[in-house]
Amino acid sequence: MDYEGKKKIHCKLVDHHSSRINALEEKVQLLWDAARKNNFEIHELEFKAQDAEKRLEILTSQVEKMADIISEKWIQIRQLEQAVQMTEMRAPKVKRQLTFSKCPFVEFIKNLFGHHLETLKGILHPYGSYSAADPNSYWAQALHHLRGAFSSAKQYHYKLQRFVKQEMERNELPGALANEEVVFLVASALIVFPIYIAFTFLFSHFR
Repeated sequence: MDYEGKKKIHCKLVDHHSSRINALEEKVQLLWDAARKNNFEIHELEFKAQDAEKRLEILTSQVEKMADIISEKWIQIRQLEQAVQMTEMRAPKVKRQLTFSKCPFVEFIKNLFGHHLETLKGILHPYGSYSAADPNSYWAQALHHLRGAFSSAKQYHYKLQRFVKQEMERNELPGALANEEVVFLVASALIVFPIYIAFTFLFSHFR
């Protein structure tokens, strides 16, 4: 084989190797591009993961704070429930007290004994205004206060009748007996009884 033939063959081999080298270089470049792209995506994913972790920590802190607030509110709700239960338990008692305080009989007793209590104490005291030399003075005071008591009794008798009738009608059994005669007798008994006790006490004190 002459020189020219060898040269041609050598040129073909060089071209063939050059082509393979170029192809390999292109593949390497593509691999580098892919690697850089993957590294960028990995970095981006790591950044997103760190951001998500920070947000998760913030949310966890908020949830813990909300849990503390809910616990505190729950305690307050329980306290309010207990207060409501106590109020509901006391409500009937308060209602009875209000009803009792509005009762004309109670109002009558307060006006009768509240106004005359101090005076009666002085009259009944052994060293009070009673004088053996002037017994009429004592009886004049006693009669004066008894007249006041009867005047108050007459004033509150009608109110007491209405109150007694309302209270009797609230109950089934007494409600059947809530006619005018029974109501009048009950109201009269409630009025007369304390006056009778007071009169008996005064009479026995100087008997």
